[in-house]
Amino acid sequence: MRITLALVGLSLLLAGCGGSSKPSVSPFAGTYSGTWSATPSGDTGTSSIIVANSGSFTGTNTDTTQNTTGSFNGSITNSGAVTVTIQYTGGTTYSFTGSWTKTQSGIDGSVTGTVAGHSINETFTFTEQ
Repeated sequence: MRITLALVGLSLLLAGCGGSSKPSVSPFAGTYSGTWSATPSGDTGTSSIIVANSGSFTGTNTDTTQNTTGSFNGSITNSGAVTVTIQYTGGTTYSFTGSWTKTQSGIDGSVTGTVAGHSINETFTFTEQ
């Protein structure tokens, strides 16, 4: 009987040792702003972005070459793989994939997508605010 009670007590003790696991926070979480450029179009612009602890993000985008503005949203993994959808005023929507790297001052990266039947590569540098 004592062995059974001891085993039950040990089982309960071990079950309680699991602790609580905190959700991981994206290493990219934060608020950023910066500049980007696209090739081969030559467009340039500015963006502001907020990355949530989960890695999802939203932001605003200004194409200073085309004089258009828009918004975007997407997600990034902890390793830097990113997917983003950009929608410009007037309803044109574009999807991009790429990779980001966390730097001491913010984020550097690039994304690639198709715009008007042409492959576009955007590179950018965002500074953490």
